[in-house]
Amino acid sequence: MDRISQISDDLLIRILSHVPIKHVGATSCLSKRWQHLWSFVSNLEYDDSSHTDGDYTSFTQFVYRSLLSNKATVLESLYLTLGPKCQAVDIGIWIEKAVAHRVHSLTVNIYTFEIEPISLPSSLYRCGTLETLLLANGIHLDIPCSVCLPSLKILYLLNVVYADNGSLARLISACPKLEYLVVKQDKLHIVDDVLYDYHRIEYMPKLETACLDMTSHGVDYKFLGAFTCASRLYLSLPFSEVLYSSGMVFHRLVDLQVTTCAQGWWDLLTHMLQASPKLDILRLNDVHDPVLSSKETPDCWKRPSSVPECLLSSLEDFHKEEPKKEKICLLYW
Repeated sequence: MDRISQISDDLLIRILSHVPIKHVGATSCLSKRWQHLWSFVSNLEYDDSSHTDGDYTSFTQFVYRSLLSNKATVLESLYLTLGPKCQAVDIGIWIEKAVAHRVHSLTVNIYTFEIEPISLPSSLYRCGTLETLLLANGIHLDIPCSVCLPSLKILYLLNVVYADNGSLARLISACPKLEYLVVKQDKLHIVDDVLYDYHRIEYMPKLETACLDMTSHGVDYKFLGAFTCASRLYLSLPFSEVLYSSGMVFHRLVDLQVTTCAQGWWDLLTHMLQASPKLDILRLNDVHDPVLSSKETPDCWKRPSSVPECLLSSLEDFHKEEPKKEKICLLYW
C-alpha cells in the first residue's frame, strides 16, 4: 500500500479506467484518498447481464449512482449492453449525461426481443465530441433534421430499426469526417428509392472503409453511389438487379471484398470491377449462409463487353477460399 500511495492521482485514475466499473467503486474503501478517485474514471462499461441475480432495479440504481456522480471532464467511452427490462427513460438520461460530459465513444446495444425498439434522445445526434458510435439491435433510429456530428469518424449500425426512409441518409450526410462505416441489416425495406438516390448522401469525403451486409431481397441499391469515396468496401448484398448510374466511379477503391453466396453476386462483381479503375486487391468470400444462398451460376452471368481497366493495370492480389471457384472466375475473364 505504501508504494501505491506514491502513485499520482492521474495514474491511479488511468489504472482504474481499465478495471470493470462494478469493481472500481469498491476501491473507495481502501483509504480516504481513494474515496473519490473512482468518480473520475473516464471509461465506463455497463452490462445488465453481468449484474448479480439479474436484478434490473439494483443495476439501474448502480448506473445512476456511478454515472451521475462521475466528475471526469471528458468521458472517453460509455458502453451500454442492456436486456429486455431496460427502460427508455433511463437510457435517455444516461446518454444525455454522456453527451454533457463530451463523450468520445458511445456503444448502445439493446437486446429487447419482443418489446418495441427504443428511440434515443435527440441530443445524441448533435454531440460535437462524438468520434465513435455503435448502435445495435433494439434501437429506433429516428434522426432529427438538425442532426450534426462533426467529429464522428467511426459508425456502426447493426440491425437497428429506421424510423423512415430518410433516416440513414440524414445521419450519414451529417458526418463530414466519417472514415469507417458498417451497416448490417437483416431486413431493409425502402419504399421511396428517391430518398436513397446517391446524390442525397454522397458527401463522405473522409470515408475509408464501409461494410454493407444486408440479407433482404427487392432492395434498390442505387444508394451505393454514396460510397464512391471509400478505399475499402465489404459487400454482402443479394443483387437480383444491380442499378448503377452510368457515371458512377469508385475512384479511390483499392480493396474490395464480395460475398459469393448472395444472389446476383456475379453481376455485382462485374459492375464493381468496371467502376473501380484503381482496384488493387479483390477478395471473394464464401460465408455459406443459407439466407444468402445464391441461385445463380456462372451460366447466368452476363459477360462484359470489355475487360475492366483494373484487370489490365492495377489489380495485384486475388483471394478466394475455394480453388475450384477461383479457377472458374478467372476463366470468365
